[in-house]
Amino acid sequence: MQPKKSSFVTTLSILLIIFSGFGLLIAIIQNLMIYLISGFSEPENLLINDPFETIRLNVELIIGLFSLATLFTFISSIGLFRRKNWARISLLGLLVFWILWILITPTLQWFYFFDGEGLPLSAEPENILSLVLTLVLAAIVLALVLVCIWIFRKLSSEKIKAEFK
Repeated sequence: MQPKKSSFVTTLSILLIIFSGFGLLIAIIQNLMIYLISGFSEPENLLINDPFETIRLNVELIIGLFSLATLFTFISSIGLFRRKNWARISLLGLLVFWILWILITPTLQWFYFFDGEGLPLSAEPENILSLVLTLVLAAIVLALVLVCIWIFRKLSSEKIKAEFK
């Protein structure tokens, strides 16, 4: 007898299909921009020795990897909707990747914008705004990580695993 399908998996898979489908559309548009607009990814100044310049110089690679990750998420989401175990396992791996991505990117932004010096704490309005924005970013990062961990735990539960056998 087939176990009852949970509404959590159905809802999650439908949301992931919608969001990754939209991401796939964005990836297609980005690829078209890269390859059809001349000079889009050509460097302005090769003398700059900045780690973020490396990212800008390799924009084709980054957009290509984004496109592949989005396509993989889209395919896995459809597999999750059809209750395929490989899709559940691949989405668990993607959740780990997303958690790491959510934690690493704000850290890189922190070092880029504050040069690794930390947030200046003074009563100046621009410093107060920086503090507020940093706290809001930290709250968003924490919330996103907690949601990803919650989804990971739900997809790893025995009740959900039973649906995929």
